[in-house]
Amino acid sequence: ALLAKAPYPLVKALKALALERTGKHVEAAALAREAAESQLADEATLSTLCIVWRAQGRVEEATAAYASALQRRPDSEELAIQLFCCHMRARAYAPAQLLALKLYKGFPGAEAPLYLSWAVTALLLQ
Repeated sequence: ALLAKAPYPLVKALKALALERTGKHVEAAALAREAAESQLADEATLSTLCIVWRAQGRVEEATAAYASALQRRPDSEELAIQLFCCHMRARAYAPAQLLALKLYKGFPGAEAPLYLSWAVTALLLQ
């Protein structure tokens, strides 16, 4: 009922997750694609959609959604971290390395050594 009244992307993502968990994979994929087309950039919706896509083995869709969100919010450390994880899942080590270096340079602080280790790891995996 909520989905029919208010087509919020998070509601669509949650419904897609419920459909995926109940075995309705085709419907879940269609609804996840519909939610992703709304040009979203909030982490709650993206992470919910990522669960659906990971269960379906569609890492490329999650990567594209996070890349698009990061383009709209380039100052978001959390989106960059999630995109790095998507690249690593997809075994796209070169873009993962570049993104880890961007994180290292762009977000100095306590996590900087971690980002540098990610860059080295991605380099070694290439």
